[in-house]
Amino acid sequence: MKELRDFDLNLLVALEALLFEGSVTGAAKRIARGQPAASHALRRLREHFGDPLLVRDGNEMRLTPRAEALRSEIEPLLREVRRVVRVESRFDALHDTRTFRVAMTDHAAVLLAGPLAAWLSSRAPRVRLHVVPLHDPEVEVARDLDVAIGYFGAAPEGLRRVTLLVERYACFVREGHPAAGAWDLDAYVAHPHVLISPRGGTRGAVDVALERIGRARDVRYLVPHYLVAPRVVASTDAILTATARLAPELSALARLSELPPPVEVADYALSMVWHERTHAEPGAKWLRAGLRDVASEVASETEPVTRR
Repeated sequence: MKELRDFDLNLLVALEALLFEGSVTGAAKRIARGQPAASHALRRLREHFGDPLLVRDGNEMRLTPRAEALRSEIEPLLREVRRVVRVESRFDALHDTRTFRVAMTDHAAVLLAGPLAAWLSSRAPRVRLHVVPLHDPEVEVARDLDVAIGYFGAAPEGLRRVTLLVERYACFVREGHPAAGAWDLDAYVAHPHVLISPRGGTRGAVDVALERIGRARDVRYLVPHYLVAPRVVASTDAILTATARLAPELSALARLSELPPPVEVADYALSMVWHERTHAEPGAKWLRAGLRDVASEVASETEPVTRR
């Protein structure tokens, strides 16, 4: 019994040409090879199949019954092989039905998930978008994500990164907060604070900034999501320090006043990271380009202006 490893798969292209052209001359033209090369291929195919495949009948060449049977099988076989090995040069957004998996931090999801969904629905109406929580981007992106969006202190090893938005901080307090009329660093640290911490950490960029000048704050309330924080702020004298770009979203959930931070807190970059394995894939490239467009539009529409 002959095994696949003993067969030169390049002969399949010559076999297709011979079976559909019905002549060595026609097959040579079809595969853009010389007639001697086509004749050599026919000899090897005859040896492999133990059948002449093409036989002369008067002035014509005719397929043997074995060749006729092979002809009905070779076309769908090579069609599938060509599909598998074809290098896709573009993503067919209008017809593709794939699912894009994007991991986002809570902050990134509040800003970008809605605009991204709207962008996709108008350009790729049949694709699905799955937004999942971002935990460990280095592990998750390597496993099954198309892209991850969040804050990364250092570029995760093995991942590519591009900045989508640069964020700065603002402070949010309830209307009528006792510190609003005399807002300074002393008032800031004298009141309790809310920290949004999806992973449960009790320190943030504000604490690093305060420590640098020998001060500290009382993080009394730890919450996991941006949806929770405004309710806590509205119900207490606690202060929330969060990204200024989220002011409209936070104020829509509770009646809050926005104030500038009385301590210098470094801006940070909201970045998009992806794994090398998807870097050249057309659909993933298309999605990343779309995310850059969406982020650019969000940035222009939500450029924060701190209000006193």
